Amino acid sequence: MPSSFQYTRRPSTTEARRKNHRQATRVLVGIVTVALLSATGCSSMPKRMEDDESFDKAPYGLHRDIGIALLNANQPAQALPHFRRLERMRPESSEPYYLLARVYTSLKLHELAEPALEQASAVDPEYAAAHAALGILLDAAGRHECAGEAHARAIELDSRQAAYHNNMGFNSFLRERHEQALAAYQRALALEPHSRRIHNNLGFVYGALGDLERAKRHFHKGGTAALAKNNLGLVHETRGNLGAAHRLYLEATMNDPSLSQARSNLVRVCEALGRPVPAFPTEGEEQ
Repeated sequence: MPSSFQYTRRPSTTEARRKNHRQATRVLVGIVTVALLSATGCSSMPKRMEDDESFDKAPYGLHRDIGIALLNANQPAQALPHFRRLERMRPESSEPYYLLARVYTSLKLHELAEPALEQASAVDPEYAAAHAALGILLDAAGRHECAGEAHARAIELDSRQAAYHNNMGFNSFLRERHEQALAAYQRALALEPHSRRIHNNLGFVYGALGDLERAKRHFHKGGTAALAKNNLGLVHETRGNLGAAHRLYLEATMNDPSLSQARSNLVRVCEALGRPVPAFPTEGEEQ
């Protein structure tokens, strides 16, 4: 399905990049923490910073930077007190509510994220990012009509963001409005011609419209050859062409045995066709 695919790479490459990202974010958190200590005159952080009066002495920008660094380091719970402090410092600003919503979404507290985004939009009706985030949240909740209105508002406020057009395309796809989805994705691609995500999304839309050749071309621009075969297999499976889907999933697993999506898809189609499931190589057997 459009917009939800992650681009699978071989484990060694993926793990190396993740390790580098974790190391970089730890360094950044350390830098901003030292800055916070310096700004507040503390020699060490209390167990709960928000319980210490020096926590309130730090400037707005420092709390924001620390909170964002923690959020990017996948530590949303630790970022939460910093963003709550921003809310107390600038209740008239939309940014704290938007950042709080990001934390709540990361913590899967969607019942808190939605009112935070609504508050951000109420404080600043022209804050496009808040409308875009609200649209994504509403789509995830299955409230696609309301989500479409939020996406449209984000585009109205900032039509230069490819992500906003991509979000509208995904919303239209979910509502089976494939021609509208196609137009939205084409606008997104015009802004970011090399976006793999948008190419993949276009592939699924063309697949839904029955134009399998164009779907294939966009899938090949959206990732590896193995991922392209896997995604084209999904299109065939959705259209009931299980034999073609089986062939494509099998080719995808042969191209890249580490592509877990293709492996699970192949197992499912084999079971549906009553065919034996091929033996996959173990991690130690992969070349």
